Amino acid sequence: MNLAQKTSQAKIAIGTQMTHIPYKGMGAAYADLISGQIPAAFPTIVSSVPHVRAGRLRSLAVTLPTRVQALPSVPTFAEAGIKGVVVVNWYGLIAPKKTPRAVIERIAADTGKVMQDAEMKNRLITDGSEAVTSNPEAFAQRIQADARLWSGVIKQAGIKDE
Repeated sequence: MNLAQKTSQAKIAIGTQMTHIPYKGMGAAYADLISGQIPAAFPTIVSSVPHVRAGRLRSLAVTLPTRVQALPSVPTFAEAGIKGVVVVNWYGLIAPKKTPRAVIERIAADTGKVMQDAEMKNRLITDGSEAVTSNPEAFAQRIQADARLWSGVIKQAGIKDE
């Protein structure tokens, strides 16, 4: 999912106009946000936590269904009175289609063990993330569900391929 999709979901929920400004990376976007060149952005929690904690930025709301431990005083969009903006960023491991099942299962098992390590969990929480593990089938279902969700948002927002 990209920032254009997040912006579109927020525009639909809020019923306002926003202009998506494409940046080559969040570094330039943060420079413009901190300097006041742009009024708002939809960055990831992980990349924004240091700026919020340092007082360079003020977090208005999180797009998750619940508050995050890294920024407990920041409300969700729903708590802030804006329903319908729920965006969950996630990271996953993928492999080529012809990767042997035994290799996939080993990678999934080893990754699951690492993600359940107490030190790893604490580090992720501090950064604004959460360790969530699943199996390859559940991950494939997640990808398909997100594809359906964002296809609908893209259609409703009238986003066209350029």
